[in-house]
Amino acid sequence: MLHERFSDDGEPSGTAGRPVLEVIRRKELTNVLVVVTRYFGGILLGASGLVRAYTEATAAVLSEAPKLVCAQMCDILVTCAYEHYGKLIHLLEKAGLRVYDTEFADVVRFRLVVLETEVPNTVALLSDATSGQAKCEASPPAYVGVTDDGKLVRDVWPAEDAPG
Repeated sequence: MLHERFSDDGEPSGTAGRPVLEVIRRKELTNVLVVVTRYFGGILLGASGLVRAYTEATAAVLSEAPKLVCAQMCDILVTCAYEHYGKLIHLLEKAGLRVYDTEFADVVRFRLVVLETEVPNTVALLSDATSGQAKCEASPPAYVGVTDDGKLVRDVWPAEDAPG
């Protein structure tokens, strides 16, 4: 369910809240809060100047703000022999998946974070590539945020507030 709200908070009608909301919509962002505080301008700017100021401020801050893609995801702990590791890494990179927390001991262990719906396909890919020798343990799904550079943000929503 989509909820949107804006406020001009004392500015002339349509000169603050709506321009901010339109920038958010154009950038196709959700779960966003933008607050713009104006210290100068008002009558000197005029209505079109206020719209421009609020639009530019919002666009500037949103272009710099870190973004998260948030979804129900599962960790998959993969254990494999050294002989399979290179092939698996190549396949995972080709599939656009990032490897986390690699450990090299008597065997290689690493973690993947994939969409809940992609767990069966990912496990099948790993199993097929190793003739069933790779061991894959998937965790229960949880909401996880992933930044543009692949960093994970856990506990995006408390369980009782999670969408869906």
